[in-house]
Amino acid sequence: MSKSCVMPWIGIEINNDGRLRPCCAWDDRSVMDADGKPYNVSTHSIQEYHTSQALTDIRTRMQAGEKIPQCNKCHHEEDVGIDSMRLRKNRRFTNPVNDDSKLMSVDIKLSNLCNQKCMICNQTASSMIATENKLLFPDTMKNFNYENFNWYKNESRWDELKEIANTAQHFDFYGGEPWLIKKQWEFIRYLVDNDLAKNISINYATNGSIFEDKWFTDYFSKFKHVVILLSADGIEDTFEYVRFPGKWAAFRDNLEKIKHYHDDGVIDWMSIAYTVSAYSIHNVIDSLEFYKSINIPVWFNLANEGEFSAGLLPDDVKLDIGKHIRDNWQDDFILTDKIDYRFFDSELNRDISKVWKDVFANKTVTRDRHRGVSFGNVLPSARKWLNEE
Repeated sequence: MSKSCVMPWIGIEINNDGRLRPCCAWDDRSVMDADGKPYNVSTHSIQEYHTSQALTDIRTRMQAGEKIPQCNKCHHEEDVGIDSMRLRKNRRFTNPVNDDSKLMSVDIKLSNLCNQKCMICNQTASSMIATENKLLFPDTMKNFNYENFNWYKNESRWDELKEIANTAQHFDFYGGEPWLIKKQWEFIRYLVDNDLAKNISINYATNGSIFEDKWFTDYFSKFKHVVILLSADGIEDTFEYVRFPGKWAAFRDNLEKIKHYHDDGVIDWMSIAYTVSAYSIHNVIDSLEFYKSINIPVWFNLANEGEFSAGLLPDDVKLDIGKHIRDNWQDDFILTDKIDYRFFDSELNRDISKVWKDVFANKTVTRDRHRGVSFGNVLPSARKWLNEE
């Protein structure tokens, strides 16, 4: 089966720190220029990257039928039944046959500015995690360049994005928390004011912590197609633990407001983005039952990093979780992908190195003490493993 993908031709991701690559699923943060330096919007134009020899080489390898190692995330997701980014983008866009193609799908990671420090996150996607890691895990921050995450303040890059918007069909906005970024709202207003929005679809991933009606009435209503993904790993106590310091009541209130705009047709589609990790897999059934009750679909994605994988949990804990999911699975759960309990079994059965198990335990206990919370309160069967008894 062909593993070709349109994204090296028509797609680009601007990473949180400004680095450029074909898409967010690309399993390597850096595409290098001729001098061996990463393509980055702080040092390169988007055009320089898109017409680069590095990208031409990637396209050539794909056209020759080579399986690109950096595409492993999509390959793994397809193996376990997830509708990968590769499949979604290939359905939507035509694969060009030359290197002069226009950018049509633009994924913008708007720095790491965020008002949450989720347990599955890191300093590149959360400024709050960066601050906490500097205190708790200083060795991990030695080479962290805070300035790189201010790329969104570069006016020339927004000018270039405005030019791209004349032919682009789709923009993704992620964070950090994208709705905190004023420059992003200025760009959205530009698209609306210049009558470009009607030709463009937009997709947001938000943590659901903030909300303003005018975003929906004045802006989103003008676009061709609007999708809102709300990141929520679990509900109630599990949500508040994993998405710290997010509050379930506030999230649920904003969720209901956004659903109102979906029901009224202002936004076209919305879903919960649930990252399956060691911290959240136990809460899958309760979450699915809740979202089924309010008719909102759930999209499951995987925490591929070893230190977060559900496979690192103790064997007895995994057995209990797996049995709970199997015994309580409902065929009418509202899902974006055709998966069932076997998807979660595959995650629980992943072979994870003891090194990552030790990292998980150490970081979990250290963060819990600092935050005044306890994973053992959320998943009591983990207390013995974390020496919380």
